[in-house]
Amino acid sequence: MDVGNRLMKGGIHGGNYIPAFVLRAPSRSKRLILLWPAMEQALTSYLLSLTSFFMSIMWKYFVIDEDKKRGLEILKSK
Repeated sequence: MDVGNRLMKGGIHGGNYIPAFVLRAPSRSKRLILLWPAMEQALTSYLLSLTSFFMSIMWKYFVIDEDKKRGLEILKSK
């Protein structure tokens, strides 16, 4: 039983992964299957950082600006 079969028996989400770059896969399709966990993790991390970046921009320009406008209106009314 080779390393690829042992990795696949755990399923894509099953248990600990052997780092994909250590494995030597004989064909392209097997290599892609072995690299999938690493690609999935990288993509998830990238999407989370992108989302947090845009949320911080929206927070800065929309929420805080609205609070400043509301604060100025309260000051003017007094």
